[in-house]
Amino acid sequence: MRFRDDRKRVMVVDDEDSIRELTAAWLSDEGFLVATARNGADALRQLRDFGPDVIVLDLVEFVAEDPHFAA
Repeated sequence: MRFRDDRKRVMVVDDEDSIRELTAAWLSDEGFLVATARNGADALRQLRDFGPDVIVLDLVEFVAEDPHFAA
């Protein structure tokens, strides 16, 4: 269920807590509505409910989890 908020939605996916939280804080300060995830599985669980406009992710992490991302 998506709640009403006109801000653009950004999901930040990174396994490093400091990078994920710093990026999320910066984006939030810039006026974005931000959700965070530690990995791809966590991001997929949140995807439908949060409905991000854009996803910022650590691509190296995704390749390590699933080599198909490297293709």
